[in-house]
Formats: sequence, C-alpha cells, structure tokens
Amino acid sequence: MPKTVKTEEMSAGRPADRIHDLASYLVKNKVIKNISMFEKMCGLSSYYIRNICATDKGNPGVDVIAKIYTTFPSVNLEWLVLGKGGMLKNKDENAAINALRQNTIEFLMANF
Repeated sequence: MPKTVKTEEMSAGRPADRIHDLASYLVKNKVIKNISMFEKMCGLSSYYIRNICATDKGNPGVDVIAKIYTTFPSVNLEWLVLGKGGMLKNKDENAAINALRQNTIEFLMANF
C-alpha cells in the first residue's frame, strides 16, 4: 500500500493555498489522477488552481468553497476556510482517504 501524505504537512496559508494543498494531497494519495481532475470534479475552470495561486490578489469565493465541500464532504470546512484544525474531518488517515476515494467513485459513476 502506498505511503500516505500526512495532512499535518500541509500549510495553513491563504484559502487559495489550502485548495492547492488539498488537490495535491488527493493526487499524492491516489484519490484523483491530477489537479485538472479536481477542478473538473468541483466544477472549476481549467487552470483555476494555478491561476489563483499564481497571484496574491484573489481568494476563492463562497461558491468555490461550496463546490469543493460538496464534492469532498470529508474535508474539514473550518480548515478550508480559516486554516484551523486538520485538513480532514476524520482523524483516521486511512478511513479519510477511503471516504475521499468513495467521493471520487460516486462522481465518476454519476458523470461518465
């Protein structure tokens, strides 16, 4: 079984940085194939994450946060918005990753 990337290793930073951290975490733990898949699943435009992280100007709006949280309800909303607590609601890393993988499977079954 591949080694998981710990959520404690992720930065608190801006909400945009946390979205990037979340997408990278999902890729590294083989929940999704790449960041483009994350954007598609969440209904974001292509290169949204790259664009928002490349500038210090913007932060995601409530609509973006809602899309991400609706797609991946295992994510700790307080972490996503405020940077408080851990990235995932479930403290059991393996259980959390399995829940995220289930979210991905459900999305793929509903959309492809």
